[in-house]
Amino acid sequence: MNRIFGILTLVFSSIILMGQNFTVDGPSAVNLGENFQVTYTFKGARAKDFKGPQFTDFRYLNGPSNAVYQVNNDFTYQYTYTLHAPKIGSYFIKSIFFNLTTF
Repeated sequence: MNRIFGILTLVFSSIILMGQNFTVDGPSAVNLGENFQVTYTFKGARAKDFKGPQFTDFRYLNGPSNAVYQVNNDFTYQYTYTLHAPKIGSYFIKSIFFNLTTF
């Protein structure tokens, strides 16, 4: 079965800033013809003015789907995109923009 390798270089990357946590989650490889999701998670801070990347190399299917979770007065914000890689190859997701605000 054909696989698309190296789809995300930012997979499982994490930045920790003064108690805030930012992660990007997505698959490192997907099957040809398979849809996949990329999720940006902000824990302990809110991403004000969040601007997601331009998915120019992908078929954009949906997003961002927003979710907010609260556990013991600790908030988590998630932005999820559903994408499709149109052919076999390596793909890179471009940068995002946001301002962090604390509570």
